[in-house]
Amino acid sequence: MRGSVLVLKAEMALGYQLVSRHRAPRFAAVLSAAFLAAIAAAGPLGAAGYRGLLAPVAATVAAVAGSRVLAQGAALGAARHAPCAPWLVVAGRFAGVMVIVVPAIVVLGAVLLVGLPSPDVVSRIGLAVLTASAAAGVAMAVTPNLGASVGSAVGLMAAWASQLPSLAGAAGSSGAGVVMLLAMAFPDMTDRSALGAVAHGAGWIVGTLAFATWSISRRRAPGA
Repeated sequence: MRGSVLVLKAEMALGYQLVSRHRAPRFAAVLSAAFLAAIAAAGPLGAAGYRGLLAPVAATVAAVAGSRVLAQGAALGAARHAPCAPWLVVAGRFAGVMVIVVPAIVVLGAVLLVGLPSPDVVSRIGLAVLTASAAAGVAMAVTPNLGASVGSAVGLMAAWASQLPSLAGAAGSSGAGVVMLLAMAFPDMTDRSALGAVAHGAGWIVGTLAFATWSISRRRAPGA
């Protein structure tokens, strides 16, 4: 048990380093900030629209960050050679991603959700954390087989597609019907109960991380 905890902490630290020292997550964060600034300057959305941006913007950064921890090359090779259970590698690196992403969500939420009652702020930040976690999980599941670029793109597109109906409603548009199937599948839990939201998001996280575990274990180095 003690050994598993130490391995988990080591993989968490490695995941943190892989994200914090790579340019792609920082670039995604800068682009997201620029996007929010441009939207605020143009002013096409009401308050509801701005608040609806919290989850997809957070998921964008999380998807790019999640794609780095199992990227093909040294990161994936180390995961496949790790002398421990594959799920410890995946869980630890996922935790390393979220150590960076969650504080950023809290800060961004405090800015975008100013003026709302405290329970609404907490619930919306919780939704953003679940959405970002699912997006990171999608990226981690796709990356070992298809590469970091595809993994991050799939994660962020799923997150943004799930938010288009609510964003389009805030802007007075009805053109988001083409993404309704994906929107119903990915964690956009605004019309769900709190328990249903958590269960839905947890299902996505567990499922994607399980697939990521299988992806690294099926080509695991002999004797590892």
